[in-house]
Amino acid sequence: MTSYLHVADDDKGHDLDLFCLPKRYENDLDKVIIPHGLIMDRTERLARDIIQNMGGHHIVALCILKGASAQT
Repeated sequence: MTSYLHVADDDKGHDLDLFCLPKRYENDLDKVIIPHGLIMDRTERLARDIIQNMGGHHIVALCILKGASAQT
């Protein structure tokens, strides 16, 4: 079983008529490469894999944003 989602460089994407898109995006998109549901499903699976691999230990995540600075 692969542990990643591979999107080929020559992937043509999916036709827009297969999705319910907000009107504000209709004129900006030609294709959908990775559908929202697939991204959400994969994110959930990655989270489950991380929790399983951590063996029940608590997870602490730290995000450092570009331009962030420490305040004293």
